[in-house]
Amino acid sequence: MQIKLDGTVGDKMPETWSLDFETRSEVDLRKTGVYRYVEGDHASILCMAWKPPREEPRIWIPNRPDLPDDLNELFSYILGGGLIRAFNAEFEYVVWNALMPVPRPILAVPLLRCTMAQAAAASIRQSLANASFDVNLPQDKQKDKRGKYLIQHLCKPQRLSKKNPEMFWRYEDHPDLFHELYDYCKQDCIAEEALSERLRPLSEYEQRVWEMTIWVNERGVPLSVDEAAEIDVLVKRSKILLDEEASALSGGAFKSTNQVRLVVDWVNKRMEEF
Repeated sequence: MQIKLDGTVGDKMPETWSLDFETRSEVDLRKTGVYRYVEGDHASILCMAWKPPREEPRIWIPNRPDLPDDLNELFSYILGGGLIRAFNAEFEYVVWNALMPVPRPILAVPLLRCTMAQAAAASIRQSLANASFDVNLPQDKQKDKRGKYLIQHLCKPQRLSKKNPEMFWRYEDHPDLFHELYDYCKQDCIAEEALSERLRPLSEYEQRVWEMTIWVNERGVPLSVDEAAEIDVLVKRSKILLDEEASALSGGAFKSTNQVRLVVDWVNKRMEEF
């Protein structure tokens, strides 16, 4: 059977292993992006899970001799050119290259498959929890809702105090929560695999566009700081003018389009008039 250039066989993706990291850093990922995030002084991997098809997820925890794990299986698969799947695979790609201990195999961009990109191509929501709900995955294959609490307490810096002098909680302080995090990481692999199998693979063109996005983020884009500042001024000025125009059209029902609830209420009232 011949595999197409986009990594598909017919309408199905060839064998692909799911991969997921749980990490921590004092840098805010949402504000800075993953490249600055992994440069944080305290950036580190808490655990990594991977899942071959039709098998249970494996887990690797750094510096935990009481939980032995063999990375040879995963390393051999990657060295053999195996495809790796992740939800927002750029995150796993950057974390792997920046934080995984050496020696390690190269995680090549053309061998990555992004389930979030699949969700975007299918016009469904681009979060693992929402996308899994959108395609009606069974409950045992959905993202664990407990994850939000675990990430807030184990992956983000805590407020320092006399009772809490450490920036991050240690395994010794909350082993129960850390074990929940390990299970959460494995469940993400299950959800990523199930979601990917419900969605069509990216076309060759879509895959190449996604790969180009990674290369652009890796290399950067030349930018004139002065021109960017001028553009920012123009955007802010235009927003003020557009808000004033929209407010006038609404008869003063709202002053800014950021007042979403007031805008929605005004639109609904206008709809009732028709």
